[in-house]
Amino acid sequence: MANLKKYTDSTMIKLLGNSSVNAETIITINDVSSTPLFAELASPLSIIIYELLENCIQHAFESSSLTNYIHITMTSKLIKGPSTWNLELSVCDSGIRERVNIERFSGGHSGIAIVQLIVKKLGGYVTFSRETGTVISLQFFNSGHQEY
Repeated sequence: MANLKKYTDSTMIKLLGNSSVNAETIITINDVSSTPLFAELASPLSIIIYELLENCIQHAFESSSLTNYIHITMTSKLIKGPSTWNLELSVCDSGIRERVNIERFSGGHSGIAIVQLIVKKLGGYVTFSRETGTVISLQFFNSGHQEY
């Protein structure tokens, strides 16, 4: 079992330390559920969380911006047991709206492409939206038919 809330906190601290933007200008909100998840699910989700947060911290913000934010949310629900679950994960930032070109990241080895491959393997889907920044949302439902 793994607590992805704690993982997300430590990952944000590490990534903020390597940011080209002053870390003091980035407000982080971690609304990842602290409910422990089975390793089979937590392991690929930790890769997704890392890639999405790294993408935000490295590419979303202009160095001249004095206020930035990242809000990560994850809710999960085990429905009938360890192999049946419903999960939603979203990362929202206040960064540059033009930075994500979905078609550009559909192949290759970019962080977004890696996220899309893992999400597909988990039987989920990814949506992107741009309003004031970028929102990347992931939804999964597994009824025990797929294994990671």
